[in-house]
Amino acid sequence: MSQSAIIERQNHVVAGIAYMLCGMLILTGMDVVVKIIVQADVHPVQVLFVRGWIVLAIMFAVLPMFGGLPALKPVRPYALVVRGAIGFLAPFSFFSALKTVPLADATVVFFAAPLLMTGLSPLVLKEKVGPYRWAAVIVGFLGVVVAVNPSAKGLDPMLFMVFLALLAYSALALMGRWLGSTETTFRLVFYFNLGILVVSSVFVAFVWQPIDLETFGGLVAISIMALVGHVLLTKAFVLAPLSIVSPFEYSALLWAAILGYLVFGDVPANTVWVGGAIIAASGMFILYREARLARKPKAEPPPA
Repeated sequence: MSQSAIIERQNHVVAGIAYMLCGMLILTGMDVVVKIIVQADVHPVQVLFVRGWIVLAIMFAVLPMFGGLPALKPVRPYALVVRGAIGFLAPFSFFSALKTVPLADATVVFFAAPLLMTGLSPLVLKEKVGPYRWAAVIVGFLGVVVAVNPSAKGLDPMLFMVFLALLAYSALALMGRWLGSTETTFRLVFYFNLGILVVSSVFVAFVWQPIDLETFGGLVAISIMALVGHVLLTKAFVLAPLSIVSPFEYSALLWAAILGYLVFGDVPANTVWVGGAIIAASGMFILYREARLARKPKAEPPPA
């Protein structure tokens, strides 16, 4: 690999990590607004239905900047349809859980997703995951266990909805990485949100209820935050290997703790901060390891 190729790869990795960190902050803020809305008895299907229309309206408004209607022509349409359908399960399950599950608790459980994606990436994407990265991800997962401190509380049944969400999200991310070689970021985000809108349209008539102007303003806010957040996450997964960027999703634990305190007055336990420090340290070790490997010269092939 030439020096310029190594530098380009490093730049892609750093950019992917930055996109992931910013995306997780925005999406955690979105979860705060969603929790407020669903606690006011607005059904998650209605939230996703209204959000879907707003997001697609915004995307159509900016479509000329991305090449107009030809920019929506997919290379692998059937895969995008499947991804869109799976994409509905991730936010629906997570939003449903947020009605009763505290934000930090739901976020911590959701941290099984990076571990699951890292485990599947060698099988699905043929990405190489070395022992050091495996160790760092496992240490990060142990940090999640420390943060949630399961011995101190019972298991909320709604946490199983979070497990369903992380399974769907893991599949969504893996497919996004796979489709990134042929589909643009704009198409991936567009068809993801179109899938959510189509699926929610099937059920919204059964759960629809009138909403006030304040709630509608909240739905507009989460629509914009969802669009920006998913663009950032999609870019992260396209630019860098999944096994590298996915551990940085752990940053959402810190965002959830901070926003949970500011908005709901929840004071995180000491274990949350200890676990968060372990998670952050494991993520930084992965970044350090990747940079060191990128600088290491490749062995010359033996002469023919």
